[in-house]
Amino acid sequence: MQLNDDNYYSQDANRKYMSYSQYREILSCEARAMAKLDGWEEEPTLARLVGQYVHAGAEGKLEQFQTKHPEMYKRSGDLKSDFVRAEEMLAAIRNDPLMMRALDGEHEVICVTEWEGVLWKAKFDVLNEEKGFITDLKTARSLLYKEWNGRERRYEHFVEHYGYIGQMAIYRELDRIEKGRKEPLDVFMAIVTKESPPNKIVLTFEPIDRLQYELNEIRKNLPHVMTVKNGEVEPVRCENCDYCRETS
Repeated sequence: MQLNDDNYYSQDANRKYMSYSQYREILSCEARAMAKLDGWEEEPTLARLVGQYVHAGAEGKLEQFQTKHPEMYKRSGDLKSDFVRAEEMLAAIRNDPLMMRALDGEHEVICVTEWEGVLWKAKFDVLNEEKGFITDLKTARSLLYKEWNGRERRYEHFVEHYGYIGQMAIYRELDRIEKGRKEPLDVFMAIVTKESPPNKIVLTFEPIDRLQYELNEIRKNLPHVMTVKNGEVEPVRCENCDYCRETS
């Protein structure tokens, strides 16, 4: 199956390939992840749409995105307040030289390769082979925002809570394997906040040992994740997510 922008997020592609987001979904709630593979769809959230708006603007595809999402506009034709804020976030990115350097390169680059005996797919927000880096663009409430970890009963920074370090670890490894690189590329995370005015930062990941630790964690969890995806075990319900509440 040849992946492209049209079929990357399709059900066929999600069944054939593992992705980091799918890996995280299975760890979060096996039943919900498998239901999504079978066609269950979650309701789109406003926060996600705002994030997609910012991504489209950073990629130079804002006009196409706006055409596809008339729900962003008031009857008067003006943008709703949340998307006015998204415009402020884009302006903050464009006015920051470091953010612009981190987002300079080829956008929405698809990577397909095998790792640990599993076919993986990934889509890099930015790949700059000449300068040797991969960047992922994120939107956030604030740079200091923390989420509650119910399992460990502690608050943790959103970058850790949502598995973003693991995402960057697997991205650099998949790219290294696909391109046959002797050394992996650098990975950056460009974050812009939804505050007024927006804040922004470019994160690097040092020491590299932390990225290797995250990669080892994915390697350790992958066998069970694949038994769930392949239907070899009954998926476990978390009883907390939107899918479990909807089907309880």
